[in-house]
Amino acid sequence: MTTALIDFDIFCYRCAAATQADPIDYTKDVFDGKIKETLTRLKADDYLGVFTPRGYGNLFRYDWHPGYKAGRGDPPANYAALREYAYANHPTECGIYCEADDLLRMRTTSDTISVSIDKDDLTYPGKKYHFVKDEIFTVDEYTAAYNFYYQMLLGDSVDKIQGAAGIGKAKAPRLLEGCSIAEMHQVVQDVYDSKQRFVTNYNLLRMWANQWEVYTGDEILQLNSYEEFMKTLNEVKAELLLDEDHWDEAE
Repeated sequence: MTTALIDFDIFCYRCAAATQADPIDYTKDVFDGKIKETLTRLKADDYLGVFTPRGYGNLFRYDWHPGYKAGRGDPPANYAALREYAYANHPTECGIYCEADDLLRMRTTSDTISVSIDKDDLTYPGKKYHFVKDEIFTVDEYTAAYNFYYQMLLGDSVDKIQGAAGIGKAKAPRLLEGCSIAEMHQVVQDVYDSKQRFVTNYNLLRMWANQWEVYTGDEILQLNSYEEFMKTLNEVKAELLLDEDHWDEAE
């Protein structure tokens, strides 16, 4: 049995963008047709569409970095109405303080395939379907780690996440080449100019494997509630501010 985990943020956006001049009923038909086409292509028995909650202030990443996703424009016409339609007519789940990408990872099992075109989907293991390229493939643990640490080096200009200073697309692969997963972590940590930025970016760029996770700089903590999460996040941020020169002093 195969369950397709579909990024409905992207599906809704692309369908709405392609039909901006058309009536909402036509947009709904395009959306339904895209889902049917995807399930047929994957021979999936079931599916779940995942959404990011509305308003970027309702995301844990905003608590790490207030400028996260700043400056994004308005979605295309029909987008909001299509979201409401998807909620009412398809099996869906909306993230609790996390994004659709996080839900894709949290719901991934040996019987699922993630349907997305987002590079973040390549930073954790599992079966994948890039529906624009029509490519079905599997990302193993090592490749997922490589993709994650590569992203740590470069950052993400679209989401307003600054990577390691002086590292670009040419230098990043050379730094990671031949490294084990543990070595990749150390290499990337060493090229960052502060522990605060390294830990912040790690939390920004890593997809949650479970609800309410915080990377402290030493370990990933699995917490039980929003209250515990916020308390721990603020404690980690405060410690990082006090310990900004930690690496320089240790050398």
